[in-house]
Amino acid sequence: MTIKRKLSLVVLLFTAMVLLLMNSFYYLYISNNLINDNKNEIEQTLDIQSIALSNFFHTREVEVKYLAKSKLVNDAYINYFSENPNNDATYKTEYIALNAYFEDLVANNSALRDAFILSPKGYVMASSEPRSLWIDLSDRQYFIDAMSGKTTISNLLVDRIDGESVLFVATPIYADNDIQNTTVIGVMTNIIDGVKASEMLRNLTNISFGKAYLIDQDGMIIFHTTKDLIGTRHVENEIATYFLGTPEISDSKLFKSTQQNLYVAYHTIENTSWRIVIEQNESAILSSAYRALGIMLLITLLVLVIATLIIAKFAKIITGPIVSLSQVMRQTISGDLSVRSQHLSDDEVGQLAKDLNHMLDELTGAYEEVEAKNEELIATEEELRQNYEQLYAQKIKLSEIQNKYKLALDGSSAVIWEWDLNLSLFFASELWYKLTGRDGYNTKVELVAFEELIDAKEQERLKNQFFFNWRKKIENITFDLTYLSNKGEQLTFHVIATTLYDEEDKPYKVSGTLIDITKEREMSQKIYQLAFTNSLTGFANRTAFITDITQVIMDQTSKSFSVFQFDIDHFARINDSLGHILGDQLLILVAERLKSLSSDLVKVYHLSADEYALVALELEKLEDINQTLKSIYGLFETPFEIEGRFFYISISMGITKYPYDGLTVERLVQNVDTAMYAAKKTNRSSYVFYESVMSENATRKIEIEDLLRTAIHENRVRMVYQPQFDLKSETFVSAEALMRLEDQNGKLISPLVFIPIAEETGLIVELGYWAFRNVCKTYKAWQEMGISFESVSVNVSVVQLKQSDFIEEILSIIDETGIAPDKIELEITESILLDIDMANENIIDQLKFHGIKVALDDFGTGYSSLSYLRQLAINTLKIDKSFINNLSDSKKDRELVRQVIGLAHELGLKVVAEGVETEEQSQILSQFLCDSIQGFYYSKPIIEREIVSLMKKS
Repeated sequence: MTIKRKLSLVVLLFTAMVLLLMNSFYYLYISNNLINDNKNEIEQTLDIQSIALSNFFHTREVEVKYLAKSKLVNDAYINYFSENPNNDATYKTEYIALNAYFEDLVANNSALRDAFILSPKGYVMASSEPRSLWIDLSDRQYFIDAMSGKTTISNLLVDRIDGESVLFVATPIYADNDIQNTTVIGVMTNIIDGVKASEMLRNLTNISFGKAYLIDQDGMIIFHTTKDLIGTRHVENEIATYFLGTPEISDSKLFKSTQQNLYVAYHTIENTSWRIVIEQNESAILSSAYRALGIMLLITLLVLVIATLIIAKFAKIITGPIVSLSQVMRQTISGDLSVRSQHLSDDEVGQLAKDLNHMLDELTGAYEEVEAKNEELIATEEELRQNYEQLYAQKIKLSEIQNKYKLALDGSSAVIWEWDLNLSLFFASELWYKLTGRDGYNTKVELVAFEELIDAKEQERLKNQFFFNWRKKIENITFDLTYLSNKGEQLTFHVIATTLYDEEDKPYKVSGTLIDITKEREMSQKIYQLAFTNSLTGFANRTAFITDITQVIMDQTSKSFSVFQFDIDHFARINDSLGHILGDQLLILVAERLKSLSSDLVKVYHLSADEYALVALELEKLEDINQTLKSIYGLFETPFEIEGRFFYISISMGITKYPYDGLTVERLVQNVDTAMYAAKKTNRSSYVFYESVMSENATRKIEIEDLLRTAIHENRVRMVYQPQFDLKSETFVSAEALMRLEDQNGKLISPLVFIPIAEETGLIVELGYWAFRNVCKTYKAWQEMGISFESVSVNVSVVQLKQSDFIEEILSIIDETGIAPDKIELEITESILLDIDMANENIIDQLKFHGIKVALDDFGTGYSSLSYLRQLAINTLKIDKSFINNLSDSKKDRELVRQVIGLAHELGLKVVAEGVETEEQSQILSQFLCDSIQGFYYSKPIIEREIVSLMKKS
């Protein structure tokens, strides 16, 4: 190998080794820096995002606590609720306002999916989502925790309405008067929308080579920017297992799989066992290093090509003289004496060669030195460029972090503020300007935070409140500020403050939020006005009445008090005859007079329509109660003037006393109501003190009413028949159908007891039609058996006669059963005729027109008997039992009965005597030519099969 080639090869190999070593060290250096920078960036991002998530969850807890303590929830929910699903809360005024408030809250808060209230038994009582009402959530752990007094955020759960994965934030609702917060009467719950909350994680990492998510201690994904991954576990088992167990504050680890290496770092959210996780592909992290290495290799290749050309050229220059000398030597050897080569080392050519070699050596050394200096300069320049790029990248990252923090502050509905106690400095987020309407704020605190918003007296009070909390080492404090803006608007701010203490338990910083609750305060006042006042008179209503009595009992503000309740006698007639407008004017005038009774110890209430009540504290002695009664009734001695007309009205009143007549508000209200209705029944314009026997009667009445509502379906109603006998032939000719009712024990209840209750409740309509249909079917069955008699009588109530479709319903039953109309006789009483209005006066004529007989029952007990005999087209006259009882002993009764029978016969009426129990009564009636009799003398009321036997015998 020639010197030229050897020289070129040696220099080229040396250059290549140097470049390769430099590239290797450069790659290790840049890749290590990239990994460390990426780790630091991830850690900083996790720190910031964990704080943001902690604040996010804390804000949700603050929201739900605020709702639980709000006046709206207390007014609409705490005082009255029923866990009977038939009592639909959505149709109560209190719940309509509460549901609307929840709907508005959810609509204005993107993080919330739903807001609702759970009763102590776990039923949804009020909600922004109507489909969730009355859902039973008592098995949810967050409900159990909240009922035990905890404010809690649940693990990821499935929403039972739409099946989405959500978080529930729950807190106990305490009774409004429960200062110690020991009585939990419900649970306020908000639902965090996992999909919307996951938007917070979208900008944490580049989605092309990494992802961020929130995971719980069991490895379940809570938040993820990919909706379908929420509620699932990590697909890599090794990574999923990594999150199980007790979490550290933060950690990171590199996982190697068959497809890729993943770098996973997490940070535990404060006060939770959840972790915010950032996961990145290691190859993506090192992509910049790979690109830099490729560039360096390309540069190395280019340098080697250039070096090869340069080395070849210099080798030629260096070896040229040697080649020339070699040729001279070959010429000299060939015989050329002009050149002497045997003394090569001593002649000029040899010296020139030596000098040339020396020169080339020097030149080569100089070149290498220059090259080395150049390479050093290039390396220094590259280092400076890299440092600049790193600084620029850090600046961009810092700007992004600042923008995220600013975005979080701007997106919050609350002012974020901080008070440095050591430096007396105050800071507030930009929302301060919008809420307060001020151009700025005092950064220097002279006395107390927010001093510029409140007067001197409030400043001193707020300062004392802070100092009290600091002495007690209390971290959290909440208070409201009332601030008059520059526009003259009175604003209310709700402030939440948290104090930080140093190692010596001295406060050094206070921070928190400020929220504008002006609209909420105004809404609460409006809701209170609607919920607790009567819209007509402005007096406190029934809700306030019950609430105040409850409060007096619970607070024990009075050892004893009296409750007066009254309504206006015959007020319905005033409305019906004069109209509701005039009736309302009368109620307003009554309220104006009652205002004179109001005092610190007496409060007046307008319960409903014409019903009023008074609660008098410390009123126990009978003489004091009588004096109050005298004052009340004295207000109604003077007539009321409306549009030039004068009205005299009277009232019926019930009185009850605490604690003698009841220890609970329910008992007192029930008892005073019972006493008032007892007063209305005894006599108008009277008052009645409650007695325990009233409640017993009222309870019995309710029991019978409940029995009547199910009597037909449970076969507790049956019909019996009172036979009627012809006095001449002493044969069975007709029967009166009578209704019987059995209680749960099989005992019969007297018609004198259950018929008035059925009429009062309106149940008599269904019972009456059932009885009429049953009698018609029974009579038709008798006819089909070959048994027939004149007719069967059925009693009719005034409530039935007042039904607009009474005639139509009777005729429909007759057609349905196929019975002849003349076989039916309807019995009505004189008292019914007094209660029939003008529109129903011709109802008897209509019945007779269709062939149905009519009997006048209980004749002689009414007020206009003779006029009815003259005016009404009746068929039968039934003499009341009260005239028959003394027929044997009273000459006056005998003469009266004789004349009534004669008068009825003159008018063409059939006469039936009721309640005949002795042979002597039967003989006397026979002498007076009475047509028929009924009573125990011949037969007691019997069942239908006994009628068949009796008819066959007859």
